[in-house]
Amino acid sequence: MRRISYIPLTLLLLIITSSLAFSQHRCGTMQRWIAETKDHPQLIEKRQKIENDIIKWQKSTALNSYNIPVVFHILYENESENISLEQIQSQLDVLNQDFNRTNADANQTPCFNFKSCSSSS
Repeated sequence: MRRISYIPLTLLLLIITSSLAFSQHRCGTMQRWIAETKDHPQLIEKRQKIENDIIKWQKSTALNSYNIPVVFHILYENESENISLEQIQSQLDVLNQDFNRTNADANQTPCFNFKSCSSSS
């Protein structure tokens, strides 16, 4: 009789531990940054110097546009799964817009100083 009462408890414990083990968390960069800067406040100055150096480099570079060779590997089992060159070009255009910050949601670039690293900041 005692074994039967342990079954629901065991199942509940199994569900809780498995959901914690397999749950996905968002990027913890900001939480880690805040914790690190509390322990080492000099990191803020160091990071700001690096960011300022990046901005200076961007301004001093005569040509801020780079051509990066891109290769797409399209894997499919049958012809109906294949995608067109137009679809590939469309995705490449979106990627370029994102990097140039000319996309519609450019104002949503995370404030963790990714803006200073974009090509059109």
